[in-house]
Amino acid sequence: MNHLEIIPVYDETLFTDKKNTDKPILKIGNFERKVMTLVHQTDWSEENEDFIKKILSAGNLQINDYLIMVIQNQSQLFEVINQHKPEILFLFGLNLDHEFFKSNKSMYKPFILNDIKIALCDGLNQVKTDKEKRLLLWNQCIKPIFNIQ
Repeated sequence: MNHLEIIPVYDETLFTDKKNTDKPILKIGNFERKVMTLVHQTDWSEENEDFIKKILSAGNLQINDYLIMVIQNQSQLFEVINQHKPEILFLFGLNLDHEFFKSNKSMYKPFILNDIKIALCDGLNQVKTDKEKRLLLWNQCIKPIFNIQ
């Protein structure tokens, strides 16, 4: 008997996460350079949209280079990241902590996880109104990630 004959094959779904049925509520950009920015819905406004576009343009990015997504809840995070597979990821007002994963990473200290450069940042409202946080974003995230001198 061949050992491959006794391997069971499952063709049914064993687990689905029903709470992740919400889809992102807004997408901006074309994502050609694989730069993704995720923002929580509670932190989104037209004013913040202009602000995030200015941040990304400071990294020498055009609207075709990035994708901005507004998501409704934290539980969507891993699904959205896995679906789009960015090379660079900015999280504003979101973190990577989940019931099965704890990142324990500091804000404004970019790190690499699964070949993705990730920067955790405060919410857009906080960054926009706090000069120190804007400087941290520029000096510790934007400049090193995009190799700006």
